[in-house]
Amino acid sequence: MATSTTVTPKVIIVGAGIAGLSAAKTLIQHGFTDVRILEAASYIGGRIQTKKLGNGLIEMGAQWIHGACDENPVFNLAQENNLFEGKTPCLEFHSNFYTTQGNKVDQGIVKPVSKLYHQSYQKAEGVFKKSLSQETERCTALGGSVGEFLWQQYNEAGDTDELLEEDNVLRKGIFQWFLTLECSISGCHSMDEVALQSFGEYTELNGGHRRLPRGYGSLLDVIRKEIPDESIITNKFVDCMKWNRNESINNRIIGIDGSRKCGPVLIECKDDETYIADHVIVTSSLGFLKHNVDQLFQPPLPADKLHAIHSLGYGTTGKIFLEYEHPWWEESFGGCRLIWDKNIDIFSGEESDQKWYHKLYSFAITRYCPNTLCAFMSGEECQIMEKLMPQEIATTCTAILKRFLSRSDIPEPHRVIQTCWHSNPYTRGSYAYVAVGSTGDDIDTLAKSLPYEEQCSDTTQQLQVLFAGEATHRTFYSTTHGALQSGQREANKIIAHYHSERS
Repeated sequence: MATSTTVTPKVIIVGAGIAGLSAAKTLIQHGFTDVRILEAASYIGGRIQTKKLGNGLIEMGAQWIHGACDENPVFNLAQENNLFEGKTPCLEFHSNFYTTQGNKVDQGIVKPVSKLYHQSYQKAEGVFKKSLSQETERCTALGGSVGEFLWQQYNEAGDTDELLEEDNVLRKGIFQWFLTLECSISGCHSMDEVALQSFGEYTELNGGHRRLPRGYGSLLDVIRKEIPDESIITNKFVDCMKWNRNESINNRIIGIDGSRKCGPVLIECKDDETYIADHVIVTSSLGFLKHNVDQLFQPPLPADKLHAIHSLGYGTTGKIFLEYEHPWWEESFGGCRLIWDKNIDIFSGEESDQKWYHKLYSFAITRYCPNTLCAFMSGEECQIMEKLMPQEIATTCTAILKRFLSRSDIPEPHRVIQTCWHSNPYTRGSYAYVAVGSTGDDIDTLAKSLPYEEQCSDTTQQLQVLFAGEATHRTFYSTTHGALQSGQREANKIIAHYHSERS
């Protein structure tokens, strides 16, 4: 609820994703009137991007609300504003596994492998919770990655004597499929990159996964309606933030009322326009920070914050949408999961680095977009996929579907849309994870405001540069609810700062 007190400090928010929008909304609700969002892209939403395709909608970025429960602020916001419209059951998987040879895999083989994988996964989470001290000692010797730990669990389980040799090979392929799926969930290239010691610190909320009938964009609309249009400026790329300034500035500096002013933070934009602020909330992606941190801040960030930025993991997930004139699949078709035999070529004479499609792990029916399949992948292969022409992708995906489903009548899609999150200079990928060599402490370090409290001689120097975004949430990184909460968290720091000054 908004307060009756008008607060005049100047706040600039860098980035109009869900973290930046939620920070602005929170400040405005508490009486802050000089709040402005600078967004480098031509649209708001950041890594939330709902697009129309034919008569339906597709999600280029965030797709699911992870956790349909009261503890999830994104779920609550959607529910309060009737965004579910009485629809959207929780996510359920009904697709079958298929091999490169065109065979559907019997569930009698899938189920025990699935059980082993999920048991191993729970053990991996348990390492953080200190419940498996013996496993912790062994994983340290292996280098401390989730991937190594899970394969160790698989190897210790051993091949099943009752199965033929080719079925044991198939079991390994199914186990690898689950690892590839987890790469997409974690946002990494390989689970060997993900730190085991911190893996269980991420918190999975209860309630399953939900979709929004009108897309994630409908949630952005709810948040944005409380922010004045003039407070959001798109196509405004921030080149440099000069913080901890005490001297007067004679450059062209813009306040909300257009007057020349002076403050502790100077924001220089690519178009040579300059802003000043008492507080800046930086919501840029971790990928953007990794690529631009050296020139983005003056003076440079403290060494521990730079270490956090460079040691935390940040990867890319990709989607390929295939739109057809008419569905070629039966109504019972729920999609297909791909068990790759990498010794079999889809196209003859290919070099190994051309086989980007081996990271495709699933084709799924696209809810809310008729006649469309979505293929999912993650990792460095996304960088290759993003550069391909749609026709090449259409040809490749059609050949894959024909081989795995053992059908010759599958047509090429009449339209292909691929995501490009790694190529996007403002995102440089999808979301963060705790990499080998980093811990959850690095997330907290990334989230610390500048200057550090222990370095401030008085309270007026505090909270000049604040950091929000999914990568700054220790237990909800990689999620929209983590991003939203981080924006609220940083806004509340500023609110509390002025409340304590008045009290």
